[in-house]
Amino acid sequence: MISFGTGIRLDKIKKLVEYQNLYNREQEIRKKYQDEEKKMDKLLADNATLVARKNDLEMIIYATQKKLEEEQQKKLQLEQRLKELDENKDKVKITRQIKTWEKEMETLQQDLNMIIHQIDYETHKQTDTMEELNQVNAKMLENDAKIKALRETIAAIEAKHKDELTYILETQKNIASEFDVSVIEYFILLLRKTKGQAIVSVLDGDTCSGCYTILPTVIQGEIGPNLPEEEIELQQCPHCFRFLYYPQWLD
Repeated sequence: MISFGTGIRLDKIKKLVEYQNLYNREQEIRKKYQDEEKKMDKLLADNATLVARKNDLEMIIYATQKKLEEEQQKKLQLEQRLKELDENKDKVKITRQIKTWEKEMETLQQDLNMIIHQIDYETHKQTDTMEELNQVNAKMLENDAKIKALRETIAAIEAKHKDELTYILETQKNIASEFDVSVIEYFILLLRKTKGQAIVSVLDGDTCSGCYTILPTVIQGEIGPNLPEEEIELQQCPHCFRFLYYPQWLD
């Protein structure tokens, strides 16, 4: 509960109801593009993830390309050595030399086969990585186009309601200036907490329409429809802490 000192009378109660109506209208307008904002935030988060993945893929591509170049260089060297051995085959006459030659040829050929296999593996890996990178880039472009469209939609809604929103904010500011800071700050917090239902009407003369709880007798006596205007004072529900008013007071 909040202490109001000398109390808030009918004219101020009407101002709080007006402030609440303006608040709810503002939320209604902003709700028109809140879904677009949520979609845009999701796309921006998705793009951030994609950028990180793109950086990883580019690093993998760079490392793989470097590996391929190294393996290709080894392949050329082995092929050159095998060619030289083959060209010198006829010069090998001694049995021991022949066996040494054959052993070296076999070893070099095995090494060459392993390198060819490694090159094939790295090439396929590079192809798959570049394909994924292309997909990431395409998805980012797709997201960028959607983000642009959403921003245009939001801007169009804001432009359409610009004058009304300006009026709402200015009027709220003027109303707020008529209250103690502690009261209006509490009221705004209550508006947010209750989703725009900080001040509610009394049902059947004894029930808070905010929490549907029967009000204490002492409060019931302070919110009847037949109270003289000078005796009307703002009350609070002791259960949900919403402010209360009687509908006939606003007539």
